[in-house]
Amino acid sequence: MAHKAVVIAIVNQKGGVAKTTTSISLGHGLALEGKRTLLIDFDPQGNLTVYLGLRQEPCIYDWLTYRLTPTGAGKNLTVDHMRQWIRISNRENLFVFPGDKWTKDAEDNMKIKGMVPASYVRECLSPLLNSGLDYIVFDTAPSVTDMQSAAVWASDLVLIPTMLDFGSLFGVKTLTEDLRKLTGTGWKGKVAGILPTYFKGKMESEGGEQIMLGGTNVTRQQYDSLMNYFGQDMIWEPIHDANVFREASSANCTIFEMPGSNMVTQRAQEEYKKVVKRILKLR
Repeated sequence: MAHKAVVIAIVNQKGGVAKTTTSISLGHGLALEGKRTLLIDFDPQGNLTVYLGLRQEPCIYDWLTYRLTPTGAGKNLTVDHMRQWIRISNRENLFVFPGDKWTKDAEDNMKIKGMVPASYVRECLSPLLNSGLDYIVFDTAPSVTDMQSAAVWASDLVLIPTMLDFGSLFGVKTLTEDLRKLTGTGWKGKVAGILPTYFKGKMESEGGEQIMLGGTNVTRQQYDSLMNYFGQDMIWEPIHDANVFREASSANCTIFEMPGSNMVTQRAQEEYKKVVKRILKLR
């Protein structure tokens, strides 16, 4: 019998914090480790789909509204149903559930039909949990929506990318408080960690603690605030800001497909490999 897939949501209510980059890098990194991984493009902007060189399609919409149509009414979704909406990424072990602007309409349709998005999405995801996949990764929208909450509710682990500025830090605190409330209502998942992104500084270990050097005063203050509020175990090693991530998106590549001929690219690849290793340890 196939083991159950681990479901991961990449979440932050603020935009521009590298959620999609993290989703893609984590997904491909897991695939390179031999783990069959599905990326779900849950953001109506559909950037994950485009960045991987695929065509935007209303696959998320078709998946979530199938049982709300006369054709699918009263039927249980099966793996065979799901195959028609999942695309191969032309990368070994990596599959994509494409999305587009119609994803938002799926949420509206659920509500019109009286469905609670959180429980409904988890139910619709269930055929994939024992389908032979190892990991399922949700890339979510940069906003507080029922769809974002539904992705979290369906997940075993939540990873929160964040920039080191006041607005992002406030958003992370609010988000983690919301996740604690979800736990109180029956959510079985947990926060895997907080991943600083667009990092400009240098990390050194001192007495078993990570100390940030360089960067701006604000960046150092926000990093220290994260450490004080969440504790060192929750703060993952940061991802440095680098043009290579933007170059990769433009070339429809992942960071692991970029030529590792310079130190900046090599550093970016190594940093996301560390993210992958931490996720693998949490299985």
